[in-house]
Amino acid sequence: MTYSSHPHPEPDNSIRLARRPLLLGALGSAAAVALAGCTDRAESAQPPDAPAGHATHLQIIAHPDDDFYFFNLDLARSLQDGHRIITVCLSAGEADGKNLARKEAAWESTPTDYAGYAAARFTGARRTYAQMATGDVDAEWEREAYPVSNYLRVEKATLVANPNVILLYFSLLENGKHSGHGGDRRLNNLWNGTAGDLPTLPLTGGKVSEVATLSRDDLIDSLVQLLDEFQPDVVRIMDADPDPQLHDNDHPQFAEQDGYSDHIDHTGAAWFAAGALERWLPQNQQAHTRVIGYRGYYNQRWPRNLSPDARQEKGRYLDTYAWADERDCGDPVGCGDSKLPADGVGKRYGSSTIHRHQGADPSLVLGHDGRIHAASVVSGQLNMYSGDPTTRSLWKRAQFPRELPLLPYTSATVDQDGQILIAGIEYHIGDNPSSHVRNVVLAEIDPTTPDDVRWHDLGNPAAAGSEAVRDVGGPQVLVSSDGIRMVFCRNHGKGLSARMELEHGQWTGWIDLGGENTQDGLTAIVDHADDSIRLFAAASDGIRMWHVVSQDEHSTELLTIDPPAGPVTAVSDRNGRIILLARQAGTSAIVMYQRPGSNEEWLRSPVILGGNGGIDQVSAMVMRPWETTVAILHRDDEARSSFAVVNYADLRPGTAVTQPDWAQSGPQQQRQPTMVLDRSGRVFSMAVGMDGSVYATHQAQAGTGNLGRWAQLPLR
Repeated sequence: MTYSSHPHPEPDNSIRLARRPLLLGALGSAAAVALAGCTDRAESAQPPDAPAGHATHLQIIAHPDDDFYFFNLDLARSLQDGHRIITVCLSAGEADGKNLARKEAAWESTPTDYAGYAAARFTGARRTYAQMATGDVDAEWEREAYPVSNYLRVEKATLVANPNVILLYFSLLENGKHSGHGGDRRLNNLWNGTAGDLPTLPLTGGKVSEVATLSRDDLIDSLVQLLDEFQPDVVRIMDADPDPQLHDNDHPQFAEQDGYSDHIDHTGAAWFAAGALERWLPQNQQAHTRVIGYRGYYNQRWPRNLSPDARQEKGRYLDTYAWADERDCGDPVGCGDSKLPADGVGKRYGSSTIHRHQGADPSLVLGHDGRIHAASVVSGQLNMYSGDPTTRSLWKRAQFPRELPLLPYTSATVDQDGQILIAGIEYHIGDNPSSHVRNVVLAEIDPTTPDDVRWHDLGNPAAAGSEAVRDVGGPQVLVSSDGIRMVFCRNHGKGLSARMELEHGQWTGWIDLGGENTQDGLTAIVDHADDSIRLFAAASDGIRMWHVVSQDEHSTELLTIDPPAGPVTAVSDRNGRIILLARQAGTSAIVMYQRPGSNEEWLRSPVILGGNGGIDQVSAMVMRPWETTVAILHRDDEARSSFAVVNYADLRPGTAVTQPDWAQSGPQQQRQPTMVLDRSGRVFSMAVGMDGSVYATHQAQAGTGNLGRWAQLPLR
């Protein structure tokens, strides 16, 4: 490490109705479709449920606009919910040192000023946070040189009107190639050792005037120090494992790194964040920290998932950062990042927000004894909450630590013997391609002795020591009708792989089930028409489907429809009908497709169910095997639960239209809520609030009734 001078309250738990209009129609067809038996609308709008408390959210990003492009609107909802927000930006983002786009006529004659351009970006970020938190872009900030350690001081800005909003700028050199420090000088080089250290770039007009030079360990130690100081309940990071990406004439590279679907600095920042968490979390289990990763430039490769309202709101914040108003804020270096086009979310990666690990949190199952069991990753460890859904008594929390932490994803089911099965992925962020670890693991828990766990280490479809291990998708665990345990996940080739337990503890190797060009996020069901296994994933040209009878008998085909904007959810009833639910590209509306019977063709025109926007996968289940109603639950644009019960029996092109009423309820939530039917046939739902607490609600009555009161889950 060296210095040198530088030349430059309680929830009210009532239901609030959706404000936005619902969409209903059929793409590519003028035919109308019918809905019957939908939920009743509450009599009047009520205030939203409040969080039980306030939490600390820590964001770790590479560039000053990453949080606006990739974390919003989750970030804005956290601010609006009153939580403490600390954003740590690692690089100065100095680029070419010119605060205008290269295509501008004045670019050639504009002098290079790395420290000035970096300072303008920081000013744009402050104005944007002020807008999100107070509505006033010119709100005052208090700035200071903040000591993170005895060798590093960073730029700290605290919003005066709301001191719980804090920005910390490390201002590390973004790219030494531009500034003359050498081409291999950026975050990923610091991580993998091709650069031994990285200097900071003091900002023009900033509070830190000295240059600090950080090694890899220095930067990790600094992030660990901040984690320890702020004890965050929620940590948002970039994508540590972006998808492999072919770059050719049909798939221009733009600013992505070679061979992958994201900027190299985004990945470097994610590695440092995950590496710091890997070191900090095991020593701080009392923090109950939840980690959420976000896709970056990957967003431009798939259909856009934001609703028009969400695009507009997110775009307003991006335009503020881009200095679209051209107002003089008093900063001589500029009041934002004029390299951005100031056109809202734009046409590429801004018009989506995608969680890196998609799926419900927590995962719910109904035990054979009638208790609910909920699986979630907290502080990198598997946690299971168990309790009686019909009472308000304390629920028991059990934790099952591993030597390596788990990624923030679980899939749970119960087998025929009543054992709870929970699948996840343990990880280690290696400092070179051969030392990364991403292993699929399966926890087997006997609910009669819930403190014990048997782990099945299932490895990875890619060979150990291969960089391809990073490409494994979130696993789905399923038990076939004849009791065979199966685990499925997306593989390096963006197809599907599986392992099956033929005898207790005796698993097959990884079986390649074929397929290609799918997004991460699987759904697996038992097809009640023939008791086989069906799996579905969003593909670049429709919905990819797999039919699995046994380890030796399986096939895949494509349902050619408009590609959905995110993972598919499937349910099957006893009549051989399969319902698929997904989000429509460009609108975020929930759309439904169905196979009416075991020997019938798929209906390829969608029923558009609306749903008040949202970005997450949809939770759904058939209410009763002998009825044709499906319960649908999801996190909407306001980050709250929207719920409807739909009769799908007559949802075919050519019939009349009645749209469902979506009942909005619950506190603001971090991720996709989930649900299960209790023994009385009532929906029981759980979600993780923006405050990090686990909330639960019960359907007021079985059938078409709305969800009842949401309350913080009592844990011991």
